[in-house]
Amino acid sequence: MNEYTPEFFLMISILCEYKNGISSPWYPWLRALPKEFNNGLYLDDLERSYVKQVAFEFLEHQEKQWKSFYTTAKSLGGQVRGLSFLTDGTDDRLLRWAFSIVFTRSWRTQDEELSINANIVPLGDMFNHDSRRNNVRVHQNRTADDTSVRIVLQKDAGTDTGLYLSYGITQYPARFLVIFGFCDESCPEVYANITFDDGHDQKEIDDMGFTDSTKMVFRASDGAIRQTVWNAVLYKILRIQDPDGARKFYVAHQTNDLRTMVELHSKWETEVMLQLQNHVREMLKKHAPPLRFDSPETIYHPRLELIGRYYTLMNDILEKVKKQVDLAITDAHRKNDR
Repeated sequence: MNEYTPEFFLMISILCEYKNGISSPWYPWLRALPKEFNNGLYLDDLERSYVKQVAFEFLEHQEKQWKSFYTTAKSLGGQVRGLSFLTDGTDDRLLRWAFSIVFTRSWRTQDEELSINANIVPLGDMFNHDSRRNNVRVHQNRTADDTSVRIVLQKDAGTDTGLYLSYGITQYPARFLVIFGFCDESCPEVYANITFDDGHDQKEIDDMGFTDSTKMVFRASDGAIRQTVWNAVLYKILRIQDPDGARKFYVAHQTNDLRTMVELHSKWETEVMLQLQNHVREMLKKHAPPLRFDSPETIYHPRLELIGRYYTLMNDILEKVKKQVDLAITDAHRKNDR
């Protein structure tokens, strides 16, 4: 996990300031921070089992990060005199809290020497996220002469208007659930989760945008399906049933030969729509709410309500996508009956 070294040292800095207590210049800010979180590290076994069904990769990645940070912090505590407090009775819950502070409130910047830094800007870290209504940007200078921070309102706002940042990578609501501990009901799109096995030509897949998660999406508002998704499904079918056609489609895509692309889509229209229909149905099964999240169990498992909102969000979006595919199939049948 060396790529997260900046975040690790930021966590250590926070722990040191916390240890300094009231003598720390950051004491008022530290006192204002949340004491607990709803992210993946705070889930109990039942809550975790439901999140694991829909966000396994994010949970696994977070767990690896946490274990790496925890082990390294304990090791440093035994080797560096000023950090001995990390091993001398420091509650593991404090380490988990500092880890969560870093990954829910920090961002990265690059200095003049192109070094990557992880930073938290007190006050700047207090803005909530909204994928659609974000209207605030935090500009942080990282030069030897200027380390100032500007918080900029990007558009006029009334007295009753909320102020929001975008935390980025908005096509993965599961990321927000695991890392930040909230359900991003403002997400404009969700990842379509069309994957390719090792038997496919990776360069062609990359060139056509099938590994770009910002293009491989369903629109949340109405379930509209990006053209890149349709192309990906067609390409998967062609690679198995018509390799020459797959190569032809790739060349057409790269040369912007729309006529050839349309011809291939028309020829394989039924197969493409049925495969995408099956894919969406499988996604719906995965995101079908496994229980009533407003049941009495929420008394003993307080994050079930949040998890239920995530399931409901994804289920609603995928139902819209299914409706779009079903309509496309119906329209295709009507054309064929004429």
